[in-house]
Amino acid sequence: MGNLTNPKLWARIRDYRFLTLQDGTTFHRYVEKKTGWNQRETAVAINEYLRFAYLCLISRQGAVPSPVIDEVWHLHLELTEDYWDHFCPEALGRKLHHIPKPVRHHKDPAYFETLALYEREFGVPAPGDYWPAKRERKQDALFLLAILGCFIAAEVTGLGVFVGFAVFLIFFAAFALGPRGKLDRNSSGGCGGCGGD
Repeated sequence: MGNLTNPKLWARIRDYRFLTLQDGTTFHRYVEKKTGWNQRETAVAINEYLRFAYLCLISRQGAVPSPVIDEVWHLHLELTEDYWDHFCPEALGRKLHHIPKPVRHHKDPAYFETLALYEREFGVPAPGDYWPAKRERKQDALFLLAILGCFIAAEVTGLGVFVGFAVFLIFFAAFALGPRGKLDRNSSGGCGGCGGD
């Protein structure tokens, strides 16, 4: 562990036990069902969400989540009794509000401040699968490469759009089925971070 500003707060957040839903579903299973992530991905994502909540509380300006962390936060907010009646008062010691923002995380300087704070507090860089810093550039490049591939394949084969589309699907499948494809979320907007009472 790094040099935690508030070790007691982190211990309370880290050790928080989410309520079980009325049908017996655990929060971990609820997240798995809603996201399609496997058990390991879900466990890590929830742990990273808890780290994010800690960062929100120790930072004067709050923190900005990655798309994966924001998704877990949204799912937790859906479970209003657990979030507002237990997690906030028992683990956090105050309310923690979600603040939407129409800016993608990778374009928000506060997101990179959050990544730096993460490393200072926890002594390790934030895991890139859950806190991507440069992923969008790779996606943009792959998309442009796929489009270029469509045009080249159509021109070379003389078969036109059909072959171009097939090439596009191959590139898309290779990208989407890659090791980080399931976790990365690319919404048009983002979360501006957190705030409290």
